[in-house]
Amino acid sequence: MKSGFPVVLEPVYWISKLDLEPRREQKPSSFNKILRSRLVEA
Repeated sequence: MKSGFPVVLEPVYWISKLDLEPRREQKPSSFNKILRSRLVEA
């Protein structure tokens, strides 16, 4: 999967996985907000 995807799409893939899968580890919500804000700007 990695080989065929541009590096730019990789973060989007992992963010979508974090959103779809139940959170096993508690991560700061601000981290997700920053990532999403960057996606909106891009």
